[in-house]
Amino acid sequence: MLNHGGKLRQYAKQFERPFNEWVDLSTGVSPFTYPIGNIPEPIWNRLPEDEDGLIEAACGYYQCNNLLPVAGSQAAIQLLPKLVLNRYLTLPNIAQDDVPIFRVGLPKVGYKEHQLAWRNAAFIYKQSGVLLEYYFYDGEPAPADLVQLDALLVINPNNPLTDKFTPEQLLAWRRSMKPDAVLLVDEAFMDMTPEQSILHHYASHFGSKSLPENIMVLRSLGKFFGLAGLRVGFLFACPLILERARSHIGPWALTGPSRFVAAQALTDHPWQQQNRSRLLKEGDRMQQLLATHFSQPPNGHFLFYTVKLDNAEEVHIALAQQGILTRLCDEKDAVRFGLPKTEQEWQSLEQALNRIKEV
Repeated sequence: MLNHGGKLRQYAKQFERPFNEWVDLSTGVSPFTYPIGNIPEPIWNRLPEDEDGLIEAACGYYQCNNLLPVAGSQAAIQLLPKLVLNRYLTLPNIAQDDVPIFRVGLPKVGYKEHQLAWRNAAFIYKQSGVLLEYYFYDGEPAPADLVQLDALLVINPNNPLTDKFTPEQLLAWRRSMKPDAVLLVDEAFMDMTPEQSILHHYASHFGSKSLPENIMVLRSLGKFFGLAGLRVGFLFACPLILERARSHIGPWALTGPSRFVAAQALTDHPWQQQNRSRLLKEGDRMQQLLATHFSQPPNGHFLFYTVKLDNAEEVHIALAQQGILTRLCDEKDAVRFGLPKTEQEWQSLEQALNRIKEV
C-alpha cells in the first residue's frame, strides 16, 4: 500500500492533536467544494442509469464523446495496464514472438499508483508469456527511449513536480514511438488550464471529439471541483477500448448520487469560472508565501505547490507538530503544499512557517 496525502486522522493520533485543530494541506484537492444541493430521494432509491445526463455533461465539459465514468481516476489507473496489454497481445506481429517484451515508459517522479499498477501487471502477464520492461524518465523521455516503447505514460501536469507538456509535444512523442504504441495521459490536474488538454486539442485542431486507438486519457472530478470524496473520474479512449473497460468494471461503477452531483458540477459554467479565478488568486498567495520562507523557489500548478528541500522530512514533521499537515513527497526531497481554505488557516500556516528554519 502506497502512502498518500489526506491521512489526517492518522496524523492526529500520531501527534496527539485533536482532529479539528489541524490544517490539512496534504492533498492537491481544491479547498473550495462544489456546492451540493438537495439530492432527490428517488436517486437514493433507484439503481444508477446511464441515461441520467452525466455522459452528456461530461462530453460537453471535456470536449470528447468517447468516455467511460469510473470510480475516480484511480480506478482507471489500476485498469490501464490490463487494457493496454490485452490490446498488445492482439497485434498480429506479437503472436510470432516466442517471448514478447513489452516496454513501458513511466515518469521516475510522479503519482506512484501508476508505477504500482504496472508492476502488478508484470507479475500477472509474465504467466501469460509477456515480459515487461520499464523505462523511468526524468522530466521528459529521451528520444532514444521513445523509439523502443510500446507505451508511454505522461502525467500532465505532473504531480508533484508540476511539469507541463503541450499537446503538440505529446503527439510528437507518440509519433516517435513504435507504430502500434500507446500514449497514456493522466490529466487529473488539467481543469485549471482546459485549453492545454489533449482532448481540447483534438476537438479544436482536428475537429474531432474522439481519440484514436493509440491514445488514452484520464480525468478526475475530485481535484478542481473539491469533490474527492465523490470518487468520480473518466477514461477517454476509442470505443473498443472503452467497451473492454466497461466489461472489466461491471455495472454501476458510480453511485446515483455521485452521478447526479457530477452532472451538475460539469454543467455549472459560472461556478467553474468563479472557482478558476479564486484558485488563481489563492495560488499566487501560496507562491509568494513559500518564496518568502524558503530559498528554493516553489514549483506550482494552482492547486498545489512543491518545494525542494534538503531537509524535507524535518520540515514536514516540524509543520505537523504545529498542526499543519503537508505531503512529504515519496523521494523525501520535497514538501508539497495544498491550499488553505480560510483566512484563519492561512494565518496558521504563516505562523508555523515563521517558527521553522530551513537548514
